[in-house]
Amino acid sequence: YEALAPVETDKAGRGAVALDAALLPEGFSRVRFDVEGVDAEGGRTVTLSQTMLVGREGLMAGWRLKDHPGKLSFLSQDDPAQIEFLVVDQDLKPVAGKMLTLRTARAERVTELTEGPNGRLTYVETPVRAEASTATLTTGADGRALWTLPTGTPGEGILELVDEKGRVLLETDWRVAGNDLRTLKSPDLPAADMRLSVKSTTLTSGGKAELALVSPFEGYGLVTLEDRQVRHAAWVKVKPGENALTVDLPKEGLTPGRAYLHVSLVRAGALPADAEVRRNAGIRASDDEVERRRANAARLTGGYAEAIVPVTVDAEKRRVDLKVEPQTQDGKLRVRITSARPADAVLYAVDEGILSLTHHPAPDVLNAVYLDRALEVVTMEALSLLMPEGLTLPKAPVWGGDVERLASGAAATNPFARTPDSAGVWTSGLVQLNPEGSTFDVKLPEGWHGAVRIVAVAADAESPAVGSTAARTVVSSPLMLEPLTPQAVALGDTFRAGASVQLEKAPAAGQSVAAKVTIADGSGSDEPLALTIGESGAGSVGRMMTAPAAPGVMTLDLRAEAQVDGKPQDATRTTEISVRPPVLPRRVTAVGTVPQTAQAGALPALEPLWAAPGVETRASVSTLPVPWLTALVPTADVNGCFGVIDPERAAADALGYVALMNVPAVRPSLSEKPQDELAQRLRRIANVRGDLGLDATLLAAYLTLPPEADPKPDDIRRVAARVERQITMDPQTAEEARTELLALWLLTREGTLVADRLAALTARMDERLPGWREGPDALLAGAAYARMRMTPEALKLMGTVMKPEKVTALTLRDAAWARAALADGSTLTGERFPAEDVLPKHFMTLLEDGAKRGTSASAAAWSAWALALTSQTAAEKTLPDTVNLVCRRLAEGFDGTTDLKRTGGAVTLSAPGCVEFAVENVEKTALSEPLYFSLVSVGAPKALPAAPISEGLSVTKRYLNAEGKEAATFRTGERVTVEIRIVGTGELVLADPIPGGFMHADRPGAAPEIEDASTRGFLRADDRFVVRLTPYGTAEDGVTTLRYTLRAVTPGTFAAGPAALEDAADGAKRAQGVMATLKVE
Repeated sequence: YEALAPVETDKAGRGAVALDAALLPEGFSRVRFDVEGVDAEGGRTVTLSQTMLVGREGLMAGWRLKDHPGKLSFLSQDDPAQIEFLVVDQDLKPVAGKMLTLRTARAERVTELTEGPNGRLTYVETPVRAEASTATLTTGADGRALWTLPTGTPGEGILELVDEKGRVLLETDWRVAGNDLRTLKSPDLPAADMRLSVKSTTLTSGGKAELALVSPFEGYGLVTLEDRQVRHAAWVKVKPGENALTVDLPKEGLTPGRAYLHVSLVRAGALPADAEVRRNAGIRASDDEVERRRANAARLTGGYAEAIVPVTVDAEKRRVDLKVEPQTQDGKLRVRITSARPADAVLYAVDEGILSLTHHPAPDVLNAVYLDRALEVVTMEALSLLMPEGLTLPKAPVWGGDVERLASGAAATNPFARTPDSAGVWTSGLVQLNPEGSTFDVKLPEGWHGAVRIVAVAADAESPAVGSTAARTVVSSPLMLEPLTPQAVALGDTFRAGASVQLEKAPAAGQSVAAKVTIADGSGSDEPLALTIGESGAGSVGRMMTAPAAPGVMTLDLRAEAQVDGKPQDATRTTEISVRPPVLPRRVTAVGTVPQTAQAGALPALEPLWAAPGVETRASVSTLPVPWLTALVPTADVNGCFGVIDPERAAADALGYVALMNVPAVRPSLSEKPQDELAQRLRRIANVRGDLGLDATLLAAYLTLPPEADPKPDDIRRVAARVERQITMDPQTAEEARTELLALWLLTREGTLVADRLAALTARMDERLPGWREGPDALLAGAAYARMRMTPEALKLMGTVMKPEKVTALTLRDAAWARAALADGSTLTGERFPAEDVLPKHFMTLLEDGAKRGTSASAAAWSAWALALTSQTAAEKTLPDTVNLVCRRLAEGFDGTTDLKRTGGAVTLSAPGCVEFAVENVEKTALSEPLYFSLVSVGAPKALPAAPISEGLSVTKRYLNAEGKEAATFRTGERVTVEIRIVGTGELVLADPIPGGFMHADRPGAAPEIEDASTRGFLRADDRFVVRLTPYGTAEDGVTTLRYTLRAVTPGTFAAGPAALEDAADGAKRAQGVMATLKVE
């Protein structure tokens, strides 16, 4: 594959591409040219694939059989046949008087006796070429020359056509089918293997099957015609070497469709009935030595051989002949279709542009239904070809990304996207066809024009016959109008809104057509623009516009008017442009406690967001810290980034969602059918391959399913068995011991008795980890004993006074394990343990810090699970009805819609666009403990980033022009390389917004160029580029460079938003670049 230099077309749309002859081998090559034409303004593209024969010398030769119905691969012996050669130059003009040399050779096979790997002697064949003849030919005035093929001798031949410089212009082979009696006189084995070919693979009842067969021995052959059963059989006699056989087929009894010619040979030695044949071959009865040597050789070839050739029988009886006649006039398409017999059919017409993107072939129903195929698995769907990255959407909550829309799978589209133009697609549904013909009006979108492929697929309702056909036509109008506008722009961008006008019939040379074009945006600036269309038949015009200052959709009404052939013609189109913030949406959370004073009732202020689809701001207040759950565990789908299911992250996702479902105060904030959402998550990961890890998060998720989720006992047992198999009972570190204790505790919750293993594990820990009983690990072991009703052992372990330093050393995840085990043990034994004095406080401190700064998915899920367990065991404290949540201030552009939900211990207010929530009447409550709150904000912030953000990661971006130099100004149609430099390691997700006036230029499915990192998947949406990658190296030297390509398609000045980066496993690590301004001229 060689990328050629880009070419810019002239005003007539023509351009030339120079192909370097050094890229071509000697002789001729079949070359496929893939061409993509891009409209410099507007970004409209067209693709074309053209296959052609090319040669370095500008000379080409071809051949055909002259006035002969056969084919070179099967000529009958002594059948006169001539081959005609044609020599043309690079302009396809005949070359007269060209001196050529024709060299022929016989393709023979020499049999050799060799010893196989098992020591057994066997014959093998070696192909050789035996030079036969040389002839001189001279082309006539028409560039042609004739040569008579030597068909007197059966076998295979090769011919070469060579010019005076010795260059081979043409090489092909031929085969003559016949009975070669010469092999009967030779003591050599004529062939080591059986070979079979047929004159035609299309057979008809009452006809003949002509075969050419090479046999290694003399004997009998059984020729059968088979499909599901044997339909016809005939015996033949074969000689060593070449044989020409003819089998008469019966007139009745054959089943139309796919069949097989099966030839089975059995060695029989010299056949008595062949005495006359032997005399004609000159074999005397005294040639005993020849017969003996042949017989000895034949014994080493085996006594049986077979060959099979696929054929079709009476294919025409299975075919429904269809004829499609498209008729177009003034942008309307009508199709007349005729069927040779009554049939049911489906017709469809599709824009050729859509079909070119998916490489959609014309259907061959007869071949698909009746011809055989090898066993195969074929996935056929258009989405991965139209948008190959669309099936691998990033499911991690990307900082800077649109989390809530990611959850619904809508990340493939811009949340501010314009309404797309209707596609040129039409289908008839099921219709009846007949020989008289039927006419259908094809309904295409108003103003649509272009190439259309019309396809008909039919089946005879009375017999097993099918058929299909296709036709291509061009739909056009006397005057055609096409918008040249960007897909999307940012707030305040200036851009050129253009229109392309095309005539169905171009003016004659030296003439032109005057047109007026109006581009109205509703602002009153809709003065007609003058356009003169010359002999090219097309032209474009436009004017500069400024995008609105608020997100939404910008609607443009276009109209063109002209006098064409003395008649007034007009065309109208309406298009929409997405107007979006220059930065991608982001998710921000805040948690804390509510001061119980009248002056401090206001919660922390949120940054103003742009009023746009998908914006969400909500506040929750509760007497228990359950609102922090929604800050820790996003309700979006956070597992399996880009379709790659990471077992631990997938399990953490399900566990976190289970935690939310188990808390009544949180459940109202979930989807309308949370059990369906949870079931989907569990199904996705129930059969996940790989190590679940001894964290056993998946088991914990199953064990705590609420009743409405309808947990399946078989699923729980299956997952428990997987966890159980991973317990080694031989921990080498404190971390390994802790995770095995966790797994054993969870197994007891499932109902498994683990007393012996628990005793063995704690004994091993006493040997290797002295002092562990004075730390939080004792809570996990004690909770397991409590679950098995072994209360004395549980009290002994959980009643130990914990050392403070062992508690404060815990991470959030480990603290969550210990806190959940403490709650479980306290509930089961009814005792209060010393750990209550230190562990809950430390856990809440870590929890608040994690909710504010971000934490790993695993730690967040376990924290939510522990918090859910503790809130279930604690007596729910009712929140007084007087305590209320209100929104004191909205960002500009929001209508003030609110939704208040209240449960016994919590209240949640959803108010899109709210920047200041407050808790009313909190000072009137007599609660002894504080109220807990959480704030969640999802949307694009109004404040543009003034400085880069680097928190454990860093990201920088620059734009390179076609020369590879950094630039901020580009030409219309120029390819622009976006180069992003990342410093940091981990499972990183990068989201980069696409500036208005630019579009993706990389080929569909082409991966971005990434240095020093592996990629897990990528997404090209119309408003962003997203990639998940894992840099190589360490945190100190991990530098990754990523490049992808855009194309500048609209003149104007555009805001380029910053790239955003985050660690998919650790929300505390993030980075963001700065704004830039790009100009397209």
